[in-house]
Amino acid sequence: MLAPGVDNRTITLTPVNKTAGLVNSADSLRGRVFSISLGDCNKGAEANSWRVLKFQVDEIKGFDCYTNFYGMDITRD
Repeated sequence: MLAPGVDNRTITLTPVNKTAGLVNSADSLRGRVFSISLGDCNKGAEANSWRVLKFQVDEIKGFDCYTNFYGMDITRD
């Protein structure tokens, strides 16, 4: 479910080590937190770029990481 006013968008690409032996690449992604401004998250919402949204990776399916809302902060500029 998407929050009202937030588009379904690809936030970022992130590097991760390949799976090798007992170390699984999905385990190193799970729990990772990404920050993005609301202005970058929505098209045409540059007025809200002072809000910073945080998303945490909860589930990995193939090359896709599914996130949940983790928090919100404001810029101090």
